[in-house]
Amino acid sequence: MDIKKQDNIYIPVMNIHGYFMDYLPNFAEYPQGIMCSCGSRHRKQYKTVSQLRNHLKTQTHQKWIEILNLEKKIRQLENELQFRYNDPYQFREQLWYQDMYPEKNESILDSTISSNC
Repeated sequence: MDIKKQDNIYIPVMNIHGYFMDYLPNFAEYPQGIMCSCGSRHRKQYKTVSQLRNHLKTQTHQKWIEILNLEKKIRQLENELQFRYNDPYQFREQLWYQDMYPEKNESILDSTISSNC
């Protein structure tokens, strides 16, 4: 069974700052219409520019774009942590512990720094 890319799926573009943003594609290339994968209207075909433009303004679609941007930031931070530290999971546990027990924050950091040296 071959997996085939569907050509009529709407995908937001990335701007020069690295954030996803909406755009209006050329509908002449999509005679059957365009589907958006944001989840607001499952399998809905947008056949005109005005239909898609109205959809792009919905709260569900805007939230989807926001989530895509947040997921991208999280991936970047995880990559940075992995680059800085050999064991990113240990660092995540330290951050979690700091959030859970802020009053013990300094003593925990001191003990982990001295044990890593």
